[in-house]
Amino acid sequence: MQDWLTWSYWTDDWLGSFHFVCALGALILGPIILLRRKGDQTHRWLGRIWAVMMAVIIVSAFSMYELDGGPNLFHFFALVSLITMSAGLWAIWQFKRTRKRGYVTIHQHFMVWAYFGLFMAGVWQVTFSLVRSEVISLSPSLLYNGLSVFTALSSALLFLILRKQLPYSKKPARH
Repeated sequence: MQDWLTWSYWTDDWLGSFHFVCALGALILGPIILLRRKGDQTHRWLGRIWAVMMAVIIVSAFSMYELDGGPNLFHFFALVSLITMSAGLWAIWQFKRTRKRGYVTIHQHFMVWAYFGLFMAGVWQVTFSLVRSEVISLSPSLLYNGLSVFTALSSALLFLILRKQLPYSKKPARH
């Protein structure tokens, strides 16, 4: 059993190290961006840095096959992250082009989902790694089922929270 508190436990090569460092950076930078003032120059630059880190994470994830030697759930969720990131970036570009405020809301929500996906991928990866190294003892079915239920409940909660924030989700009042 390898010590899970060492760098070599989490990464084997330069690509894994780069992926890991970008993931940690994006996990730390995400809440800073989400909680600070929106739209100013600092927000835009931090957002660009975060988007580049996310792009590195997503692209590098497509080349990692340590779990089972082939494509797996992490690759599927990397694709989902690519879609949410692209949609969020598209929305802010549309706002810059049209100045329609609805695009800002769409941008915000897709970026929150992209961060949520990063966070959940981290939870899954850490849990898988700790189970694989026998730091935590779980059966594969309990591992998958437990993480799936946790992810589904977390996703539903985030959806409900964000739905309350969507101005276009409410029907207009009739007079």
